[in-house]
Amino acid sequence: MKNLFAIIVVVFSLKCYSQSHYKNLFDSQGYDTSIGYSTSANQLEFSWGVSAHMEALVLMYEKTKEKKYAETLIKFIGNALDRRDDLRSQEKGLSKISDFRKVSGAAWSTNHYNTITDEGAPYSHLVHSANIVYPMAKFAAIIKLNTSAQRLISNPGGRYGSLSYSHIADDIVQKVKETLNYHKEQWHTESKNIGYYKEWSSGNSPIAHPDVILPFNMQSAIGRVLVQMYRATSQRSYLTQVYQIANFIKSNTFYNSELQSNTWRYWKKNDLTEDVSHGGLTVNFPYECYKYKMSYNNRQIYSELDIKRYVNTFTKDIAKSPMFMNGGINDNTQYWDIKSNVKVGSLTYDSYICNRWLYLSGYDKKLYSLIVGIYKAENYNTKLSINDPLTIALLAINE
Repeated sequence: MKNLFAIIVVVFSLKCYSQSHYKNLFDSQGYDTSIGYSTSANQLEFSWGVSAHMEALVLMYEKTKEKKYAETLIKFIGNALDRRDDLRSQEKGLSKISDFRKVSGAAWSTNHYNTITDEGAPYSHLVHSANIVYPMAKFAAIIKLNTSAQRLISNPGGRYGSLSYSHIADDIVQKVKETLNYHKEQWHTESKNIGYYKEWSSGNSPIAHPDVILPFNMQSAIGRVLVQMYRATSQRSYLTQVYQIANFIKSNTFYNSELQSNTWRYWKKNDLTEDVSHGGLTVNFPYECYKYKMSYNNRQIYSELDIKRYVNTFTKDIAKSPMFMNGGINDNTQYWDIKSNVKVGSLTYDSYICNRWLYLSGYDKKLYSLIVGIYKAENYNTKLSINDPLTIALLAINE
């Protein structure tokens, strides 16, 4: 009788999810079938837009196990790989791209973020590579850990047309390894417990901060790739890097006893405040470690208490009230009163994007309700779009 009741509950839950507002919105916008800008010849499209749509699709597939999301994601991944710097020449009309070091490698380089925008040699930003390969690595991990999914066959067409999901996952793992190897010169081990990534150190770097230790949100971006690669391969070297990056971030994260929250800066270089948007990416890595139970030497890398403190960072530090947001972590000198639409400080509205904080909704549903309330606020809607695929997917998976 108990088993029957459990089945009824599961069936009811799945039915409710299939009728969910945000899942339906995701599909009605065509995000479940669109391949977006993944066929673009402009590498700038891959820096944030293409990667965010891929991330949205892998979230939807992980949650629903509906093949349509996997199929669109596979097409996205194939197109992105076809346009990787060193593979572009395989596509008609495209040629390889070499970075500022004259190397054509497993990255998606662009000169848009150079000291002089859109001028000079292309630069391969680690955060862009990380954002692009993260959904790839996560999809591979999902397939590697699901025997029934491994037997699925992809639809015809593209790099991965008519192949088994098992074969696709194997090739994706190899491609992600190539990107990680491309960036390996940027990895620095400070001790057996601490490691981090830096910008390229070449003297002819076209960016403003060569050889600097990367900001915490960028460490987090590559950290979550390593989490998924460990899940997909069980290779301990990935787990060791996860452990070392976590310790680096922890050593620069401080406890606010009054709010019982975490506080940190944008990077080690100076005291620049971490804004809401970048902070959302920073907290993703700790949450991935917690969600997927990453342990090192039989000790959990991020505990439940760690995640609770990150939740408090948003609910008690950033959002002082449901319609009032501070501009960043431990910074009330800049803020946005959403109710009256009064904004104080130099931050753009984009700095207040809080969609990635929704990842923490998997731990605390009150956070979800708070962010949904913010997104539904009239002034918020007039300033920021909530129609992008990643925001809708994050709302959908936690609905």
